[in-house]
Amino acid sequence: AARGSRQFTQDSPLAQETFGGGTTARYAPPAAFFTWPLKPATTWSQEFQYTDGRNDGRYANTWKVGEKIEPIDTVAGRFYTIRVERSSGSQRLETYWYSPRIRYWVRLEDYLRGYVEELVEYKTWSGS
Repeated sequence: AARGSRQFTQDSPLAQETFGGGTTARYAPPAAFFTWPLKPATTWSQEFQYTDGRNDGRYANTWKVGEKIEPIDTVAGRFYTIRVERSSGSQRLETYWYSPRIRYWVRLEDYLRGYVEELVEYKTWSGS
């Protein structure tokens, strides 16, 4: 499986991500994938400069929160989630199933890159 990483700001916008092949994408200002609190049936939009060496440019994205809580089964178990869809114009880019319990998404379908991310393990941190 390809590995990558994401770098978020303190209040959760995505500043950059690195993909399995070593490509790094940067968002300026950082992309606000989630706005708090996530309320059912809300939307928000943002413009940002995207740089990855191939698809550089200014983009406008819209995020839409689903209307109800959805149970999602993953390898890590069942989670009650809030669906968040990201699009650009009429093109659907991604769907996230965000779990308030773990404060992260448990499933991501990326339609542009053609892959699915799913939570396989979750452990609480004891902080000792």
